[in-house]
Amino acid sequence: MIVTGLEATGECNFSLAPLLRGEGHPKSRFARMRPSVCLVAATAALAIVVLSPAAVIAETAAEPPAVCAALTVAVPSKLIESCTAMIDDPATPDADRLDAMITRAVARHNGGQTDKALAEIDTVIARDPARSRAFRARGEILRQTGQIDRALEAFNESIRLDPGNASGFAARGNAFNNAKKYDRAIEDYDEALRLKPDLAQALADRGAAWYFKAEYQKAIADFDEAIRLEPSRARTYTNRGAAYRKLGRTDRALEDDSAAIRIDPTQPEFFDNRGLHLAANGDYAQAIADYDEAIKIRPAPNFLTNRGDAYQARKDYDRAISDYDAALQLDPRYQRALNNRGTARRQKGDRTGALQDYAEAIRLDPGDKTAQLDRNINDVFLRLIASAEADSHRAALALTRQQRDFLGQRNASFGRQGYDLRRAMEQRLDKLNAIVRN
Repeated sequence: MIVTGLEATGECNFSLAPLLRGEGHPKSRFARMRPSVCLVAATAALAIVVLSPAAVIAETAAEPPAVCAALTVAVPSKLIESCTAMIDDPATPDADRLDAMITRAVARHNGGQTDKALAEIDTVIARDPARSRAFRARGEILRQTGQIDRALEAFNESIRLDPGNASGFAARGNAFNNAKKYDRAIEDYDEALRLKPDLAQALADRGAAWYFKAEYQKAIADFDEAIRLEPSRARTYTNRGAAYRKLGRTDRALEDDSAAIRIDPTQPEFFDNRGLHLAANGDYAQAIADYDEAIKIRPAPNFLTNRGDAYQARKDYDRAISDYDAALQLDPRYQRALNNRGTARRQKGDRTGALQDYAEAIRLDPGDKTAQLDRNINDVFLRLIASAEADSHRAALALTRQQRDFLGQRNASFGRQGYDLRRAMEQRLDKLNAIVRN
């Protein structure tokens, strides 16, 4: 069966931009053919996209000079240069020099120099162990690099030093979100909003936590308020769209995805999310066009796999397999591409190749119950056919027709609201096993 990425795969990223202005927030993402939507909030890109460093800002000739200050957002190389000049200036007061070092450290991390960034934060803390912002910056860098336990330690210290700073609670909430401790995350967002009720990013990130808890109406309420406060934040729209999709409101999901793309057409997750929602509506041609845009911006295994799923839904198995191949070249351990390629190969009649892909998919993720069900159904069916053929060719043909009807119904119903794919497969496996026992 086709496995898609709309549920909790989690390829969502959190942004370091807040650290540059003395705050903290993330972005995040979700996932299963049901395609994979990504949450992209400050915490969670409801694309919901999880744990990627912030995108590097493109440098242009018309770009104004970078200023090493808390509110500055600039190209990392320019910001590093500006902060270095300030740090090296003997006239810079010590407190301002330490702040500039924090800003430079964040810029270094955004520029791919994470080890240097953490070393610089260590230097700041050694000089001033009571500087809360330094611990927040350390925590955010650690969170973005997947070191959640160490990130929480840093955020705890930041809050201890400055318990009245809303950004400290919001940043720790993001780490709890990454750790899938959503109730703890919501507690921290609540406290951040008590301290600063107009903190739109905390609202958006709390919305992501509600989403992960399957409280979609509460998620939408938070996204609504975040958008009211900051209507230009594109990721909040795409995250709200993911929540609407869960409620079966693909019309609203598409509106939000399109709004996100209008605001910021540089983010591939926005195109990918809209493609997933279009595919859910059966509009595979337009979905493929959006996946094309996402892949053009940044080729990624999940984007290629989603496009492959759309080709497979159109019965264009060669193109589907080509996309799955490309996804696996980027990530040979991408289980969903293996599983879905197995389905495409089986549809083409390549049973040997399909079984190899299913076996590898299960080896990579033994907990994938859907892939296991698919494999088990196939194995039991083949044993039944062999046994029936030995007794009666007519009985074997009847079993084959039943299996063909099941597969046709499953493929036609897949992705429709209210259709429980796993339950349907479990029921089919039970029926086949009952025939074996009789």
